[in-house]
Amino acid sequence: MNSIRDIVSTIIYDIKNRLNTKKTRQKYKKSGKINPIADYFYNNNGKIIEKWDHYLDIYQSHFEKFYNEPIILMEFGVFNGGSLDMWKYYFGDDTKIIGIDINIECKKFNSKNCEIHIGDQENRDFLKKLMANVKKIDVVVEDGGHEMNQQINTFEEVFPYVNGGVFLIEDLHTSYWREYGGGYKKEGTFIEYAKNIIDSVNARHCDELKVNYYTKTIKSMSIYDSVIVFEKNDDNIIEKEINEEYYFKLSKKYLDKLNKPKKILIFNIDKEKLNTMRNYFKDEVMIFGVSHDMELKKLQNNETKIYIYNNEDEEFLNNLINKLGDVDVIIDNSFEVNEQVKNFKNFFQSVKEKGLYITNNSHSSYLKEYGGGYKKEGTFIEYIKDLIDQINAYHSKTEELKVDNYTKTIKAIHIQDSLTIFEKDKSEKKTVIVSGNYFKRYLDFNLNFR
Repeated sequence: MNSIRDIVSTIIYDIKNRLNTKKTRQKYKKSGKINPIADYFYNNNGKIIEKWDHYLDIYQSHFEKFYNEPIILMEFGVFNGGSLDMWKYYFGDDTKIIGIDINIECKKFNSKNCEIHIGDQENRDFLKKLMANVKKIDVVVEDGGHEMNQQINTFEEVFPYVNGGVFLIEDLHTSYWREYGGGYKKEGTFIEYAKNIIDSVNARHCDELKVNYYTKTIKSMSIYDSVIVFEKNDDNIIEKEINEEYYFKLSKKYLDKLNKPKKILIFNIDKEKLNTMRNYFKDEVMIFGVSHDMELKKLQNNETKIYIYNNEDEEFLNNLINKLGDVDVIIDNSFEVNEQVKNFKNFFQSVKEKGLYITNNSHSSYLKEYGGGYKKEGTFIEYIKDLIDQINAYHSKTEELKVDNYTKTIKAIHIQDSLTIFEKDKSEKKTVIVSGNYFKRYLDFNLNFR
């Protein structure tokens, strides 16, 4: 039987989260966003749902293509059952939901098109048995146990069954918390495990790495505060040519989100890249190009300005920052790894809020001719791995990892073979929000509270 202290602490916890929820609800209404998941959450009077406030936008961004589709969804971490109802609302009544929890009380949420399995997700035998009867999954939401072996084992055993869909794992800030087996840069955490997957995504460019299952099947990794979303290829074909068409195709969905951009800066610009951007944006933007090739000056016109740059000219970079001011998009076509890192450090600050910083050719981090090498310090890929920690710095419990400007301004890092896209936006310290009939929570204390 739970003590009065348990009940009081739960009431205080709920009051705090309800106040947070009220603020985020008001902010959402003012934003004018269209997000059916957020609409459901903020109007939910059913079972309790608890989430970090930024998760709702992440769900919408990655699940939107499945909206109102009869998919197969697997969720680890049933808890109060509230999210099961939210997924059924979002994906439709014909969606098949498979819920997994370690608490046998969650069996009561069995219903039509929703089956609940009880087991320990750290146990690979349980996971293998569970997946033996599953032909494919479209979406996985991993919100179960937040310990390192639970997260890694679940990913390794379940990801192969995702069929051209999405595997979303949340609450990854526990990778920095000792009580869950985490720690800053500690080997064996899911964050460090994911950093190695970045290498796998780019493995075909590295002599020291072998192409593996992740190389063939991971289309993209989207990294947020506490969340990583893996989007899977529809097939295992990786023989794609890395060229301008490839980069534009993968970047386009992010470029489409921009709100009337005015200025674009392109490092190592060439005629092909200029034509691609001009055809996409028409004459609505001013394009500033930086190159080492004096011949490209011929491309200048009223909508295009070309600057010739010497790598050693630091004064040029400072002058360019002051001259251009804020820009909507920066595209770096450089190959030299030190140039990629230097450009990012100098110019990311110049990207407007809700803008993009795109680094093409990030596979050069593995190529010796450009100063790269597998896990070589100073490459752009290794620099990205440090930025992943900075994105999660709000959750840090150590002086080694402190909140900095990147923590406050990087919304997401999207990683694909040879391509990295940064979304810039104001990133404040996150809060837990809650919806549903929380009075029932105090009458039903046979479930474990988080």
